[in-house]
Amino acid sequence: MSGQVRVENYIKTAANGTEANQLKAVIIPWDNVEGVIHRVGGSMFNTVQNGFVGTSDVVDLSIRFSHPLHPDSVDSPPFNPFLIRQMNRNHEIHLVDQLPTSLMDISLFGTVDDASQPAAGKYYRTSSNLTWGIHLPEVFDYPVEHAEVTETHLKFSSWAESNGANPNDWYKNKNGYRNNARIYSK
Repeated sequence: MSGQVRVENYIKTAANGTEANQLKAVIIPWDNVEGVIHRVGGSMFNTVQNGFVGTSDVVDLSIRFSHPLHPDSVDSPPFNPFLIRQMNRNHEIHLVDQLPTSLMDISLFGTVDDASQPAAGKYYRTSSNLTWGIHLPEVFDYPVEHAEVTETHLKFSSWAESNGANPNDWYKNKNGYRNNARIYSK
């Protein structure tokens, strides 16, 4: 494996480049977001309407399998993308109902506003069923700093509370779907 951006020393890897001490293969593209973004004009990154626009690098990972696989079996889900919170390796932020990795501190479930119920297969959601992470099929117009996604994308709560059923296009720029004053624009 090549292409990973490592600027810190807290991710331990196995000989094949995947993360060590994991039951399933975990690939960490970068260990510190500061290694792949370039801030301008403050500590926030493209969330404040101040005229400063940061840029980011493209991270190209090259993964070599020990046994050939058909491309259709590799470039399709199930993937389980996640973020590591503030370089604290045992604090993971996953998409709703995705399993944590072996290195997640599972004692965090059920604390603060987390309503995960591992025994019921429910992970990474709030008590009102809002998700900790989202994955969208197109560019997302995200909120400005300090604005809740629920006050920016007005159908988000309905979508989350319905387990992604209604309306499944909550992120689109449709009449009644957005508070445009709370959306970041470059």
